[in-house]
Order: sequence, then structure tokens, then C-alpha cells
Amino acid sequence: MPWPFVRKHAATFDPTLVGTIDVAQRRRGAVYAIMDGQLRYEMCRLVGKKAIWCSVYSGMDKQQEARFFLHKNRDKKAIHPFYMYKAELAAGEKTAVAITEIATREGYVLSFGSGGATHKPEEVSAMAALRARARAAPASPGGGRGDRSRR
Repeated sequence: MPWPFVRKHAATFDPTLVGTIDVAQRRRGAVYAIMDGQLRYEMCRLVGKKAIWCSVYSGMDKQQEARFFLHKNRDKKAIHPFYMYKAELAAGEKTAVAITEIATREGYVLSFGSGGATHKPEEVSAMAALRARARAAPASPGGGRGDRSRR
């Protein structure tokens, strides 16, 4: 068990983010094994949370339980950076707000993808670069792209 990780996250524990853990019923009514969510379970214990939602699966052997864990975690798709940005913006995160302000000030339009035949010169989707720029000291207005005819 990676206890330093568990203790670190328990210190900033948010019960609304626990979600549902997955458990296997190994013997009817008595023995359960956590297949996915062990760290969240341990964090709950550390902060004194007494109940946690779980999905219970029965009839699996240990190999099937391990396969369940692998498929659930290995096959996860990362959330596209643009959707993360949109969620951060809706939540009022300072970096996302700054990204929007900088892009607007410089005449850019944030988009999901900026390549292909329908690409417009003002579209940008390089979220990592925008995030790094937003975290840096603010530039003076107009200092990013030079003179633009749209201004």
C-alpha cells in the first residue's frame, strides 16, 4: 500500500469525489475483495468515513478479478485537454480564465482541433502551450502576435 500517497490525499479529502469502488464477493454474505478503489477506501478509513458506495460482482475467480482491474484501468481514455479546459473554465479556475482572456485579447479562438481543411488562422488548440503562457507573467496587450488587421 502506498501510504504516503494515501495520507497526502486524505489530508485534502473531498467525499464528493470518492465515486464508487468495485468489489468482488468471494463468499456469499461474508468475504469481499476490493478490485478497484483500494486507495480511495483507505483514504475514507483515515478520515473516518464509515460508508462508501460500491458495485458488487460475484462469481469471479482471482484471475477474472485481476482482468477486471486491468480492463477498467488500462483501457481508460484520457480526457481531451480541450474538454478539461472547458470544465476548468466553467468551474472558474484561474488558469482557464487567464487562457481565455489571453486568447481573446490576442485575437485567437480556442478550439477542439486546429488542423485540417477547415482550419482558420485564428483557431488554436495547443492547450499545454496556452496553460504555460497563462501561468507566466501577463504580457502587455497586443504583445503576443504582432499587428493584426482584426484589431
